[in-house]
Amino acid sequence: MKRLVVAMPILAAWVFACSSGSGSGDTSSASGFGQQFCQLLTPCCADAGLSTSGTVCQAFVSEAASKGSYDPSAGQACINALQGASKSATFCTDFGGNIPQCNDVFGPGSNGAGPGQSCNTSSDCTKAPGGSAICYSQTNFVDGGTTSTSTCVQTQKGTAGQAPCVGTVQGNTTYFAFGSGTPPKMGYTCDVADGVYCDANTQKCTALGATGQTCNGDEQCVTSDYCAFGGTNGSTCQPRIPVGSACTGNGTNECAPSSYCDSASGTCKAQLASGAACTTSQECQSSICNNGKCSGSNDLGLALLCGG
Repeated sequence: MKRLVVAMPILAAWVFACSSGSGSGDTSSASGFGQQFCQLLTPCCADAGLSTSGTVCQAFVSEAASKGSYDPSAGQACINALQGASKSATFCTDFGGNIPQCNDVFGPGSNGAGPGQSCNTSSDCTKAPGGSAICYSQTNFVDGGTTSTSTCVQTQKGTAGQAPCVGTVQGNTTYFAFGSGTPPKMGYTCDVADGVYCDANTQKCTALGATGQTCNGDEQCVTSDYCAFGGTNGSTCQPRIPVGSACTGNGTNECAPSSYCDSASGTCKAQLASGAACTTSQECQSSICNNGKCSGSNDLGLALLCGG
């Protein structure tokens, strides 16, 4: 019997948002939170050429509120995090990313699913004390067929050596990863900002690699380095290359932040802001080049919250 397991967390759709500017209003109620949340989303909708009425966005928030309890302090923390994250040129493209503060806004209420119990979204799950929870989905491919399960996994912030870990946090995004078998009822998330990542092999929070140490991806190296693939000693962490210096394209983030490796000149060049003329997506700060222009937003993702 051959089996392949694909796992991922199921997050409430309203969490996947981008923002710009600042909101106003009172987060003491779910409706007040929704007003600010959707107002912050408006510039992203406008940049993508989608509706800016906020009707669809408000409907998402109302749906989340109807299924669970609203936490005013978490609502304010989410708004604060969104306002801070909106300063990033790529924030409107980060759909599928996870802002941890926004995971705790709507709880499951009194009938929340406990660790290991079935769920549909993360808002169905009871959070760990001082932590959070995710709805973790696994698809098993068995002899040409598939079976899927979704269960609640409580999460806590981890430090080096703690196990089992279930994901790596990079900025506002959490990359969840868990191998085959039954997901743990509780797992740790390892934050790159704290000098650790989640090692998929050992399932432990592991210290980031220094220059010269082996790696499998950029998230395993100290933030000033990238993972250079296929050297004489295998893939190793190497310092990111400054703008104007020679590059080879050997690595996803070979060049310094907000720059890219230009294949024509063989040097690192600064990325372009939204609206600038472009020929490839790597030239853009948003990583999206649409119709010869850098776009600040992802139309497909935003359509879920903005509407057409």
